[in-house]
Amino acid sequence: MYICSKPIFMKNLTSLLLLLLSVYYLNAQQLSEIDIKITEYPKTFTDVKDLANLINTDFDTDEKKARAIYSWIALNVKYDIKAQFSKKRKKRIKYKNQLDRALKLRKQSLAKINKALHENKATSEGYANLFKELCDLSGLYCYTIKGTGKIRTFDIGKQPRVLNHSWNVVQINKKWFFIDATLGAGSVDYVEKKY
Repeated sequence: MYICSKPIFMKNLTSLLLLLLSVYYLNAQQLSEIDIKITEYPKTFTDVKDLANLINTDFDTDEKKARAIYSWIALNVKYDIKAQFSKKRKKRIKYKNQLDRALKLRKQSLAKINKALHENKATSEGYANLFKELCDLSGLYCYTIKGTGKIRTFDIGKQPRVLNHSWNVVQINKKWFFIDATLGAGSVDYVEKKY
């Protein structure tokens, strides 16, 4: 027969809670240190490789690199309201073959990356492209996902009509995580058309 006395149970429970809190605190402190280091970086870059080199020099694990990439983007790139609400239609890409298509898509992606780096402005596609490029240059497996962001409550449960959002999935310590640097940077008021 096993009898658990209340004082021993409470002592073990208290010890467990203290352990969990200390792990949480250490992890939060480590993330804060990453964010603080990122604030020392320049606000703009002329080449994405320069930012990647800084991150790779200052951080040594996949988790720290992913956090540094996310933090720099979220802290420095603002949502491009003008581009979002522009009435301009996206130009269709004309291509001769799949290689030509891939090269033209890469050129478009680099233009969005450079706008985010030079002008600190992007739509969700620019945020996602920049995050992926920095992950690629930092040795992290990352993919960009295009889908639908449900921006109004009445959108929930309805079938999407257009792809209007991009985000990423990144592998950290052999596990995959969804990352959305656009949402990390702030939010858009679609009624007022303000960031």
